[in-house]
Amino acid sequence: MGQTLQSGFRPDIQGLRALAVIAVVIFHIKPSFLSGGYIGVDIFFTISGYLIISHIAKQMEKGSFSFVDFYCRRVKRLFPVLFVTCVLTSLFAYQLFLFQEFKDYIFSALSSMFYISNFWFYSQSGYFDSGLESSPLLHTWSLAVEEQFYILFPLILFLFFKVGKKWVPWGLTFIGLISLGFSELVLSFDSALSFYASPLRFWQFIAGGFISLYLKEIKINHFVSQIFGLSALIILLCCLFIYDGNTRFPGVSAIIPTLATCYLLMDYSNGALHTKLLSIKPAVFIGNISYSFYLWHWPTIVFYKILYLSTNVSKLDAIILFLSSLLLGWVSYTFIEQKFRYINIGNKDGPRIIGASLVLTAIFSITLLASDSLHEKKFTKQQKNYETFLTYDTKYFRSGSCFLTSGSNSINLFDRELCISVSNVNNVLLIGDSHAAHFYASLRSLLPNYVQLSQANSSGCAPVFNASGPQRCKDMFNWIATDLVKNIRFDAIIVSARWSNYIEYIEKREYLLNTLQYLKKYTDNLILIGPTIEYKLSLPYILAIEGDHFSVSDMSNLNIARKVDRLLIQMSENLSVNYVSLVSQLCEKNNNCKVTANEVPITFDYGHFTKEGADFVLKTANINELVNL
Repeated sequence: MGQTLQSGFRPDIQGLRALAVIAVVIFHIKPSFLSGGYIGVDIFFTISGYLIISHIAKQMEKGSFSFVDFYCRRVKRLFPVLFVTCVLTSLFAYQLFLFQEFKDYIFSALSSMFYISNFWFYSQSGYFDSGLESSPLLHTWSLAVEEQFYILFPLILFLFFKVGKKWVPWGLTFIGLISLGFSELVLSFDSALSFYASPLRFWQFIAGGFISLYLKEIKINHFVSQIFGLSALIILLCCLFIYDGNTRFPGVSAIIPTLATCYLLMDYSNGALHTKLLSIKPAVFIGNISYSFYLWHWPTIVFYKILYLSTNVSKLDAIILFLSSLLLGWVSYTFIEQKFRYINIGNKDGPRIIGASLVLTAIFSITLLASDSLHEKKFTKQQKNYETFLTYDTKYFRSGSCFLTSGSNSINLFDRELCISVSNVNNVLLIGDSHAAHFYASLRSLLPNYVQLSQANSSGCAPVFNASGPQRCKDMFNWIATDLVKNIRFDAIIVSARWSNYIEYIEKREYLLNTLQYLKKYTDNLILIGPTIEYKLSLPYILAIEGDHFSVSDMSNLNIARKVDRLLIQMSENLSVNYVSLVSQLCEKNNNCKVTANEVPITFDYGHFTKEGADFVLKTANINELVNL
């Protein structure tokens, strides 16, 4: 994300930066506006490789490269804005965060200052990692990846040049292919690692560097340049709209935007249309401030949502957040970046600048750690108790074996021997997404011991025929429909899902209707569990901030849940399917809703039940009588 290190200023690269940062910011504000906006980070990685690898290699070839000078310039370029961002973010976090939230924030801030936050956030990731979305420094993971690239690649290139200049392209190619190969391999069983780990992203930097070192000077026919350049730009734009949360990414899917970026970096012609488009003044302006714009946008979004107690962002909110982030980026660029960028560095100044940054980091770290005890005193025992449920142990979902998620992204990881338990009689099957998996432990404890309970759950798509969603979900449901229920006669099949997220499959009755009719052929007792209430923020967080007597209708999707509930009740009655209305179990007609069970929050996030919450609704629904075994 740093500025060009080459003497010739290229406004089109600033335009590419503008495209990248705008895409990321829009995606973070409201993903539905630009579902593939996350590839902006990949554009940044490719640009950095193009600029940095070329700069290092050319200086090494001349024998003029200085490690101290290089690292000093990186510190001078990147550290001041990051430091100010972390300091101001910490002040807001101290005021707005709960007890444990602030403890976690401290570790995220320290890891950000030391450029290892990608590994910190990876350690906190998982399917139920909604807490990361409220971490105001989450976006620094990409800065950490870049900084690790800056630290390692001068050393790698130095070794290659020591062996011989001719080995540089071969060495870079080897590392790039290994990096890409492992990125795709790891994606199959740990998508978070493939996303956050810098070694699995290095191939994108290398792709950009390879263009700069070996392909930049290639002369391209003007007509061909126009066609290919516009095509590359269109491909990038298409990726921004076509890619989404269901795309297997990064891995092989990241090749397309990376290569498109590479071509735009390689083919620079003042007369080409794609160059003119990327070089317009507004794009260059945003490209110039892209580093500051990027750094400030995510804390702005997080604190805005916390102050308004909602993760839902309206169109007006989105405009306000975008313009506020842009303004903060400009102020930061003008009064911090620019002030430090043009400080002259003498031969003895490099170690001093690096040393000063380390001292400031140490002071910041000690101050932040010391503030923890003061922050703790702000909260009551009950608030601390509610907050513990934000990190609720979800092992009872049986993720990775019986419940497939983005972290277990293949039907091959489904453990059929563990998850499918049958005997000659009394067999029950639980199918659906995460809103089925949260019932498994309660069903197991509430149903008689002689009942054999099987679980086949997959996150991200509805348990209906021809549903869109990740391949793991389609594979799971196809296997259930064409193999499992045909070969094993289940006495009862329980279907549950996040129905409020799949309204189109309910309103287009042939989807869910046909699915239920199909399943009825293979069981004498089909049970459909309706939608639960979904909160705008995690329920334990709302309880800790607002107490037990907040307005559920104001803080949840209660009206939508009631609408979906009515549709499913009608469908169930027409099909003679047993129906469990979670809405009626939790809320009276006057919107007086139950939010705790035995002093435990009903849900541990927006809508996944705690074990106690699931016990409550299933007992109230008389699940044993419904199963009727």
